[in-house]
Amino acid sequence: MMKRKAKLDARAGPTKYAGLFALLTPRHRALDRKPDSALAPPNCPDTGTTPAPERFTATPQPQSARVVVAQHHHQHPPLTADTGTRWPFEGLLDILLVDLFDPRWEIRHGAALGLRQLLHKHADGGGRVLGCSALQNSLNNTRWKQDLVCRLCCLFALDRFGDYIADTVVAPIRESAAQALAALFAHLDLASIRLTYNVLAALALQHGGAPKIWEASHGGLLGLKYLVAVRRDIVLADDALLDGIVHAVVSGLADGDDDVRSVSAATLVPVADEFVRQRPDAVDGLMDVVWECLAEIKDDLSASTGTVMDLLAKLCSFPQVLDSMQLKADLDPQYSFRARIPRLYPFLRHTIASVRSAVLRALLTFIDMRGDAWIDGKILRLIYQNILLETNDNISELSLEVWSALVRSSSQNSSPRFLQALMPHIEPLFTLLLTQISGPRTPEPLDATLLLRPTGQVYQIPKPFSLQSPSSEPPKKRRKNTKIDLAPHTHNIDAPMIHGDIELVGLGAVLRARISAAIAMGRAIAMFPEPDAFRIFENF
Repeated sequence: MMKRKAKLDARAGPTKYAGLFALLTPRHRALDRKPDSALAPPNCPDTGTTPAPERFTATPQPQSARVVVAQHHHQHPPLTADTGTRWPFEGLLDILLVDLFDPRWEIRHGAALGLRQLLHKHADGGGRVLGCSALQNSLNNTRWKQDLVCRLCCLFALDRFGDYIADTVVAPIRESAAQALAALFAHLDLASIRLTYNVLAALALQHGGAPKIWEASHGGLLGLKYLVAVRRDIVLADDALLDGIVHAVVSGLADGDDDVRSVSAATLVPVADEFVRQRPDAVDGLMDVVWECLAEIKDDLSASTGTVMDLLAKLCSFPQVLDSMQLKADLDPQYSFRARIPRLYPFLRHTIASVRSAVLRALLTFIDMRGDAWIDGKILRLIYQNILLETNDNISELSLEVWSALVRSSSQNSSPRFLQALMPHIEPLFTLLLTQISGPRTPEPLDATLLLRPTGQVYQIPKPFSLQSPSSEPPKKRRKNTKIDLAPHTHNIDAPMIHGDIELVGLGAVLRARISAAIAMGRAIAMFPEPDAFRIFENF
């Protein structure tokens, strides 16, 4: 039986983790070199009273034959030989640390998730040894946590995996590793946090002659984001730390990669209030970078649009920022709200729902500001079209809220100006509202010439797609045409509503949109003086 077991063990060969545990920590290297001293904790004085256990015992036999029966004791692996003297999760942690650098992304992701859960509850117990003094155990725990920080930062520098969730770009491994680092931040002292910040800032900025690796910058900024979220008390109390994080955020917002811009904007949102209060001189530079970032976003699949919009709305909610913007606008008209807010209009019909919601929230913030000189007929018409064409219930309700705020703000101070702004658009908006709702097989499209784009041009309904048989020859002109059509950066998400495709969008969505549009029109007409309100219907 013993020979058969030995043959099976030899045939099975080394396992995945054979030879790797000895490379993890100095303790495991010592265990492999000195298996008999496993019970003697490192960094602690050896008692010297426990004899080394023998590997086997030779039992003398009564017969005269030269036969010795060796009774082998059960051999424990080095990692479990000192289970009673060390942190009970140390063996599990070592396995996760090996998997953290596995070539397969699923295993790396699972290891990062396991580390996150383990560190969330038991980070203060790692590295401690039974029999050591409290001071020595505290030092062991600090070294153990610093070792984990180094490994997670190495993962930020090495990982290149990215994925999609619906219409959002994600980096699951770097995100999970950053969350594990966040769980560790709660147990780190000030000196360790400063050292960790230096590494994360170096990853985010990457000063040097080598080409910048955006994945490494993304990982460093993720670590800074969770540092700000978890230890904001330390970040706000340390001027050098706050200035360094702001510098990394501004550099990330100016980066050409969309994911880097997104995480940079999300980093500053939790401490925007303290940043405005403690660094008023840096607000102007940050606002200029945010506005330029919005102006440079041209792709409908841009993941940073929503977070940049949220940062803009958050910053503009403070009176200090508005006063600074107003002073700058008085000196140069190109910095006025009338010149800058129209940059947000193209995002009203963005393909990503979170972006459409973010721009509406930003507009709500601007409406509540002092002064409504930027409100004109164009924004009123675009918001009304937003209500008429939107199929998402939450965004439709938010659009109606923005419309009500626009009407209330512009008509409260000067009703004649509101009437003059809306009157040229009343007839086309009423025509769109009163368009017959399509039936299952009888589509009733909206008049595309009455729909206004943010650029001032009208919508153009795409031509219906015509099916051709595979054997049919293409037209001669089409075959000779060598012109290359570049793919557009925008996609018309409102084509089904404009076409009246009731089977695609659903009758309920169309009815909700028309009812919301009717409510919006009623709220606008209620603000008109009575003679003007009757004069609106003279042409209908």
